Amino acid sequence: MKPIKFLVQFLTLIFCIILFYFFYVRYVPLIREFQLILVLLLSFLFTITLIKPKIGIFIFLSLIPTINTLPYFFRIRGINPLIISFIVIFLAYLFSTFAKKDKFEFFRSNYFYLNIFIILLIISFLISFLRYSDFFPFKRSSIHEWIINYLGLRAGGAIQSVLFGFLILISGYLFFMILMKEKNKISFFYRGIYFLILGFFLSEIISLVQYSYKPDFGNPFGLGNIGLFTDRNSFGIFLVFILPLIIGNILDSKLIKKIIFFVILILALYIFPTLNSRAGIGGFLLALILFIFLVILKVYRLRKRRMKIALSLVFIFLLIFAAAYFYYPQHPAYDTVTIYDSINHFYKKLSGLESSIKWEDLFRYRYTHWKSALIMIKNYPLTGVGIGAYVVELPNFYKKHSIVPLESQEFYQKGGKLPWGAKVDTAQNLFLHILAEMGLIGFIPFIAFIVIIVKKMYRRLKRTFTYPKRPISYRMIGVYSAFISFLIISMVGFHINFPEICFTFFFFLAMIIAEARNSGIVTNDLESVDNKLLTSQEAPSELKKKGNRAIKLKVIKWLKWKKMIIVGIILIYFGVSLYHSVTSFSLPSRTKKFGWKQDYGFYKWEEGPMGEYRWSKKEAGYTQSIEKPFIIIPIIASHPDLEKKSLDVRIFFSEDPFKKGKPIDEFKIRENKWLMREYYFPQYVGKDIFFSFKISRTASLLPVISFPSSS
Repeated sequence: MKPIKFLVQFLTLIFCIILFYFFYVRYVPLIREFQLILVLLLSFLFTITLIKPKIGIFIFLSLIPTINTLPYFFRIRGINPLIISFIVIFLAYLFSTFAKKDKFEFFRSNYFYLNIFIILLIISFLISFLRYSDFFPFKRSSIHEWIINYLGLRAGGAIQSVLFGFLILISGYLFFMILMKEKNKISFFYRGIYFLILGFFLSEIISLVQYSYKPDFGNPFGLGNIGLFTDRNSFGIFLVFILPLIIGNILDSKLIKKIIFFVILILALYIFPTLNSRAGIGGFLLALILFIFLVILKVYRLRKRRMKIALSLVFIFLLIFAAAYFYYPQHPAYDTVTIYDSINHFYKKLSGLESSIKWEDLFRYRYTHWKSALIMIKNYPLTGVGIGAYVVELPNFYKKHSIVPLESQEFYQKGGKLPWGAKVDTAQNLFLHILAEMGLIGFIPFIAFIVIIVKKMYRRLKRTFTYPKRPISYRMIGVYSAFISFLIISMVGFHINFPEICFTFFFFLAMIIAEARNSGIVTNDLESVDNKLLTSQEAPSELKKKGNRAIKLKVIKWLKWKKMIIVGIILIYFGVSLYHSVTSFSLPSRTKKFGWKQDYGFYKWEEGPMGEYRWSKKEAGYTQSIEKPFIIIPIIASHPDLEKKSLDVRIFFSEDPFKKGKPIDEFKIRENKWLMREYYFPQYVGKDIFFSFKISRTASLLPVISFPSSS
């Protein structure tokens, strides 16, 4: 490795470690028992991956269906250990390649469209972070908890949504790059399938325990029969991927493995209807139909009529079994609407037994989110609202465009809930969600890459049916069926935001590409024009035949234009995103438009002898309406050592919360009693003034200072 590349990789590794440290400290709950198990697991993963990267990848595949609910056992929500586990494996992988003086390519030329999408994803994340942090660290030295949306979401919550939305997709992409770098042979992926199914089998066992014996086992939040998945919908969508794969392995394996896979399949079919996952059931039925169709074509081409009849009977049985799902009884411990209830309700409306049909009966209020996404796309067509920002901006669009009638902002800040159908969620459509968050510029390379993969699958199947001597395996038919089914059901859900689904999606994606290469399919659809002509084995002969100098000049010219086009797209995306973030999306603009009374740095309201008050952090501020010329701000400090070490307080005011305030007071607190600080503002009567406070120190457990409501 060249010294410059070695230095770049070393600095990249150090940078990733620093980022991981801050992420871990900020977002992973520091609960002793949970940390003990998690740290042991992460240490094991790091060590194994550092020594044997391939084994680390296989173990991670087994964790995809098993580790998601680990925090639930400790009554913790909001963090998925699968993401943390992958980051540790990725760091170990970087260490391993660095130690071998090898290099890890974050961007490979033969994944042109995917690379562009990831670059735009990074830009979208950075701009969204700057927007919600009020351009920290350029404009401010710290991140204040400003109000971000109409429901009272704070900057920290918005940044977390942006960060996790970005992390899920970028982790899936990096996992894909590791898979394609480690091994391109399909045998590597076939071995990986066994680890994935092994982890799924463990999740099945836990699911049976939850359904038959103890519903709250690893599920204290009443999320239904979830096994070891994030929730029942992620479990259902994972089954869309895994069940066709298991069926394919049954047909491809020898007797002992057939029996093992068949047992796992029967358990899955028993569990599936207990999930009440409409998208999962629909996706599996669709994948099953595709699987049957492709298998019949394959068998017909091979002229194995007995096998065709036997397979047809097996799959007819599976279809009948699947149809029985709709009549499966609901477990009394789960307070959810069953699939049968939904279909029966819609049937009654369709047959006139109930009132007229409404869209929500068919789409379960998805049209509300689709409409919101379309409005976002219309308002921000090029760059969208930012990765992870759909859920943040949705209430603002509800209010601005009157999509859903909302109560007052105070109603939601005091714990009020949105109507069920308007509950803040994803866009309930993968493609609309990407369009709403990334805009057309981000969506086009994403959809172009998907189209190329589908085209690759079509060419592979076409070759199979044209040349029966090189047939596709049944397990790959399962992969193709599951992948296409997932893309179709993504029209009614943004399921890739579940980490377990995202990693499974990219694993299947890598397997499709590896199998296409293994079968001899030319990969120039996935490679750029210059890479095809200049780096492929066929390049010298092609150049010789067609006049190598003329073609080479043409390719070099195209290379220059392509680089200019890419740079131009990136600059446009960055510029437009930044422009929206300092204008219509900026915090001052949103605050003025919706009339928010901004504050930051406070804990919840409490009741005291002088009325309601709030404890503050070292920096705090709030908006106060000036009704009379004189105002009083009562202040108290709670430190026991105030006589020895006083508490310094500085107070500032401004008409704009986002501008630097003017100092109006500075004093020390030496006693644990209320101080009544009086101020005279005759020129601001009838206006809102923003007061900000800077305090010298804070207690480790208890807040330092409180600010009851001003009088």
